Formats: sequence, C-alpha cells, structure tokens
Amino acid sequence: VTLGASGKTITVPAGATITNNGTQTGFGGTNDALFYAYCNDGNAAFNNATDTTVVLNEELFDSDSKFNTSNYRFTPGVAGKYFFYGQVRMNTNQAATLFGTSISKNGATIASARFSVENQGSGQVTAIVDSNTTDYFTLEAYQNTGYNHNFGASSSTTYFTGFKLIT
Repeated sequence: VTLGASGKTITVPAGATITNNGTQTGFGGTNDALFYAYCNDGNAAFNNATDTTVVLNEELFDSDSKFNTSNYRFTPGVAGKYFFYGQVRMNTNQAATLFGTSISKNGATIASARFSVENQGSGQVTAIVDSNTTDYFTLEAYQNTGYNHNFGASSSTTYFTGFKLIT
C-alpha cells in the first residue's frame, strides 16, 4: 500500500507512534566512515619535546577504507561533522614533566590535552569537527622526559577512532 503521492505531505500528529517492521528507507542515517586504527608496532617511538604523529599501523575496522595505515591519516572524503577520539600510552619508567595528545586537521592542532604524568601515562583527546572532502586528520603525541619513548602497542592502549555524525 502506498500512502500519499509524490509531492504530497502526510502529517503524523503529536503523540502518534510509527512502527516499522520492515526495512527503513528515506529517513534516519548511518554512521559512515567509521574507523578504529591502533598502534601494533612495539618499536614505534615518539620523540622528546616534539609533537609526533602516532603510528597507527593496524585497524580493527574501517567501514569505508578511509584510514591510511601507511601515513596514519584519516581522510573522510565526504563533507560533514565528525566525532574523533584518540588515546596514546607512553611506555616508559621515566617521569615526564609534560605529556599530551592532540588531534590535527591538515597538520594544524584542533584539540589538545596536555598534563603532567608519572611513568606509563595515557592521554585522551576528543573532538567534533567540520570536514570537507579533502581534509585529513591525525593523532599526535608529545612528551618531554628528555628521551624518546615507545607508544603502547595494542588496540586498547594507543588508538584513534571516529565516524561521521548523522545530522
């Protein structure tokens, strides 16, 4: 049964319930470009006193193949608002006077969290950002212990994830 016709409006009064027992089409949306990339390289290090792009060389999932595990970048390819979350773990027994994580868009920091940490610290950062079709996003890390240190290398210690928001 088809309700209405092309160009016609069907009004559903307030308080009414629409139940869908079939396939939905034409409304709602999907979280496109959903990805989760992580560091799986126990020798990947970040330099002292330098913002370093985090080595994210493995994926748990990448729905639209938009994350590049060679250059550690997410390039959505579709304009819209995106949610990002990143976490970095520093494997060391050195005390850092400053440790931090940040998310960059086209090489410029858009969200950052820096703090003091003792020994094996983890830092998290979150951002909601507008993207055009050519923007790219990376996860960055910073520490100033005086030495280079390895990233935590597992899907639960050093990772970057995100998706396009349904708007």
